[in-house]
Amino acid sequence: MSAYLNLLLADDECDHATLLRQSLDSVTELTFDLCHATDLSRALVLAEDRLLDAIFIDYHLGPDGGLALVHELRHRGDRRPMVLLTACGDAYVAVEALRNGADDYIARCDLNTPRLTAVVERITNRTHELEAQARTKADLTLRIDSLTPKERQVMDLMVEGMTTHEIASALTRSDNTVKIHRSHVLQKMHAHTCAELTHMVLDGRLEDVWDFSASQPEPTVSPDGE
Repeated sequence: MSAYLNLLLADDECDHATLLRQSLDSVTELTFDLCHATDLSRALVLAEDRLLDAIFIDYHLGPDGGLALVHELRHRGDRRPMVLLTACGDAYVAVEALRNGADDYIARCDLNTPRLTAVVERITNRTHELEAQARTKADLTLRIDSLTPKERQVMDLMVEGMTTHEIASALTRSDNTVKIHRSHVLQKMHAHTCAELTHMVLDGRLEDVWDFSASQPEPTVSPDGE
């Protein structure tokens, strides 16, 4: 695996930052830049100011814990991968992390094992997915912006499942006028059918409420709970 990632570590222990850097160097083929925040407020500033690919967060960060940072970032609409750093053998924390918005977790005792490589691979894959979604959404936005106000009205009603006659009645226009608007909408949106248009628009809207659980691995717990 070869990649370049901009990473943030939110952890109040400087030794942990050194450990993570050394582990990333020794276990992965990753080229990376790792910035370090020692408290929640500084982590929020760096997350806002920097073009980060992923964020590592100490579960015991500050008085409120690392999940408080996860919650705040998700509340702000941050969709970047977040990995919670846990104590060794704490299976409950791992499950709690995934249920509360983190994309992954890793115990510090696993930082120098292939487990870290697997985590980084998932981060890289998720980063590529987000980049592709951003390009798709930007293209969709440009297409929608090319519509006239009336065409936008017609498109919204098409997506709601209205027929040409129903749209004409709702907008007090003739069926023929609506047919012309529908044709322009499909052409400008690069859609061949109303169904294709509906999927295109709804998929674009759903990206804003992406379900993080879709990409989360199931926690694995050994018989002794570690």
